[in-house]
Amino acid sequence: MPSLSSYQSCFLLAGALALSPGYSCAQDTDVGPYGGDMDSGAAPQELEESGSSAALPVLVTFEAPIRPGQQAAVRELVGKMVEFNRAQEPHTLIYRVFIREDEQQLVFIEGYADSEAMRFHDDRFIQFFADEIAGLTAGGRLCIYGEVSAAYKAFAAQAGLEVEYFNSISGFQR
Repeated sequence: MPSLSSYQSCFLLAGALALSPGYSCAQDTDVGPYGGDMDSGAAPQELEESGSSAALPVLVTFEAPIRPGQQAAVRELVGKMVEFNRAQEPHTLIYRVFIREDEQQLVFIEGYADSEAMRFHDDRFIQFFADEIAGLTAGGRLCIYGEVSAAYKAFAAQAGLEVEYFNSISGFQR
């Protein structure tokens, strides 16, 4: 018998569960795969037919390898950054920081109400934290997803940020 990829195995497992007695696919549609109400009764925000995502937040990911032996310093700095942003950035909607299991990669996932909120954050980041995070990491990849103003793009270029921009083509937000 040929071996199955993990992708194929997951689909077979899902099919087996669907055929199990007592299993129903007609469960509450807003309950997530791990339980919990996903939308709390809110209607999803759809992209308009034109593909515009003006009502949706601007999302950011930043991934950077951590320099050897700097994991503790990274954790300490990230804690300061989170508290600094939480206290003074009301239009920062999401600010999550992750470290890969082997503790060699740092990942930021951020969401902003709009380009101005992102620029406000980035101005402060450059002023207070950029040099320190650059000393603890080795390069990185900065990606921005969604509608970004020309003013933000000019700011990013002037600040020396190397950004990959991605435009929305479809989706929703609850």
